[in-house]
Amino acid sequence: MQVPFIDLTRFTREISADVLADWQRALERCEFVGGAPVRELEAKLSELLGAPHVVACGSGSDALMLALRARGLGPGDRVALPNCTFWATYEAVVQLGAVPVLLDIDPSDFQLSFAALVRAHERFSLRAAILVHAFGWASSRLLEFRAFCREQGIWLLEDAAQAFGVEREGRSLFADAEMATLSGMERGRIWGQDPDAHEEF
Repeated sequence: MQVPFIDLTRFTREISADVLADWQRALERCEFVGGAPVRELEAKLSELLGAPHVVACGSGSDALMLALRARGLGPGDRVALPNCTFWATYEAVVQLGAVPVLLDIDPSDFQLSFAALVRAHERFSLRAAILVHAFGWASSRLLEFRAFCREQGIWLLEDAAQAFGVEREGRSLFADAEMATLSGMERGRIWGQDPDAHEEF
């Protein structure tokens, strides 16, 4: 018996009618890039995520590249990122000619180690850092990351790849981020200082 690598049919059955109707409208209007549907999506995401500005991209990889370019990162700039992440995070840094500085994760929450970031900045004078909110939650030391990066002049990009809908103290994770990218959308949680204490929604 052949077992498929991934079976999405239970999801496609649920959304097929809406998707086909939208696709028909796109065909009729020749709106394949941009247009009213994209503007509507950006407005809905802005409201939902508490982000004042939202730009829809073709993929999460595109979003990472645009964010890094928007901050003027380029050849020789050292960018810290976790060694446990999807390859696109690393690729976006390399494509700009910047230097990825891979750091360990914290075993308490599987997010980037704060201590490792501090040591890396002391050694490499980081220009930027990328937090990857993976597994449906964010670092328990998120506020410390944000404060340290502000104080040290490190530009902080939050790659919220799997943190769609995650809140911290009743506010969207995106609301206080300097800049964030988003790709995967799923239900999530955010760890507190105690890894066993978290909110689910």
